[in-house]
Amino acid sequence: MLYLENDINIQYSLKTSNYLISNILKYKILINIKEELRKMNKDDLLNRFNTNLQVFKTDTGINIQSDNDEEKELIEEITQKSIRSIKNRKLKKIESNIEIKSTRRSSKNIKKYVDLYIKFLKSTNDNQKTIDNYLPKFDLLIEYFNHKKIMSLTKITKKDCKDLQLYLLNYPKNLNKYQELKEKNIFQLIDKSDRILDKYETLNKRTVDNYITRYKTLFNYFLDNDYVYTNYFITIKNLVVKKENVFRDFISKEDTYSSFEIEEFEILQTKIKDRFQETKNFMILGLITGLRISEICLLKKINILQLQEKIYIDIEKSKTSNGIRIIPIHNKFNFFIHKLLKDKKENDYIFFTPMDGDRSKKIQKRISTQIRNYIKNENKVFHSFRKSFTQLLYQSDIEELYIKILLGHSLKDNLSFNTYNLSKINKNVLYEQIRKVNFESFFENMDFFPKENITKKVKVNLNEDNNTFV
Repeated sequence: MLYLENDINIQYSLKTSNYLISNILKYKILINIKEELRKMNKDDLLNRFNTNLQVFKTDTGINIQSDNDEEKELIEEITQKSIRSIKNRKLKKIESNIEIKSTRRSSKNIKKYVDLYIKFLKSTNDNQKTIDNYLPKFDLLIEYFNHKKIMSLTKITKKDCKDLQLYLLNYPKNLNKYQELKEKNIFQLIDKSDRILDKYETLNKRTVDNYITRYKTLFNYFLDNDYVYTNYFITIKNLVVKKENVFRDFISKEDTYSSFEIEEFEILQTKIKDRFQETKNFMILGLITGLRISEICLLKKINILQLQEKIYIDIEKSKTSNGIRIIPIHNKFNFFIHKLLKDKKENDYIFFTPMDGDRSKKIQKRISTQIRNYIKNENKVFHSFRKSFTQLLYQSDIEELYIKILLGHSLKDNLSFNTYNLSKINKNVLYEQIRKVNFESFFENMDFFPKENITKKVKVNLNEDNNTFV
């Protein structure tokens, strides 16, 4: 606020809640106004401006030149508005108490800025299902801050953000299904340890981590746009800890390619054109089996086995002897396998038939081209699906022995396993392990699974000799 005379003043927003930055901006503006007054021959007013700037108790002055175009534009805008006001009022003098007041924290309505992010999200994301998945999480965040009587972004503390994680651990799962809870303040019930909540299942740790991840992303957007100057959600650790010590064994045996994040998988499945559906299906099979690209290239219909409702992939050729193995398919993807095999003959390749020459080389080029069109990180390649599959196994608490078997890794360091010659492990045991894995998080924002019950029985004729599809 710039005081002029009597009750006359000029007030503009400095568009920042940072106290130090606001003071630097203040002095930059004063210098500009002083320069404009000099051009107006208002020499008698110039001495009224104190433009020396010291920060706290230091002896060093700060370079107060414009730092960027945005700041320069803001300073110029406020300067010109102030000069116009001075001219319009035809002031003979400016009071000696010239100052621009700034507060440490300006009011920033939380819902308003969340809505800005949602608007940004809609303009940059074509997947409406992704948006619909985010909205309830943001509604819950606003409801939480309302409960805490926190209406402004600038009032949020580190403790508020950490406390939210604790509330989420006590928050009912599938809240909208329960009529008696719809009009209740759930956070208030949690505060009171109300017994009404005892009969409802709460959000699991993985879901809570997912909520916090969304809030980290939201506040990173606020941070990037100078709506806040700290993202306290970044300091919150995941409740589901990855088993890095076990995962190191996998890293030592594989290259250093990075795994795909859920959002990256969504991008590949939604951005790649429908005419490349076979390429997208190739990627899905890589994610749910952990198979190498060379192993998928050689798959034929005869390699797909079905025993009642259980489907397996028989890997007959691999780059290592340990790679020759049986991979179970999670029953939620039975419909997907049936679709891949439709109209195929026993010795047909599952993907890209016909194709002459070096299949593996041609297919790898085709898949890599589509990945690089949308994922620019060079450490993200088809092999990244195998990394994602491995992480899902560890996150689902699958024993390391079974993980090695599913990946086709050496078992020589599993002495007891080899001593009793159990390398021909029962397929049913592997099937039960893969049933524990939650692949669905990768598909939650896509219309992938059929509307009907995906475990519905499908009649399939089997060759009695080798249990393959016919």
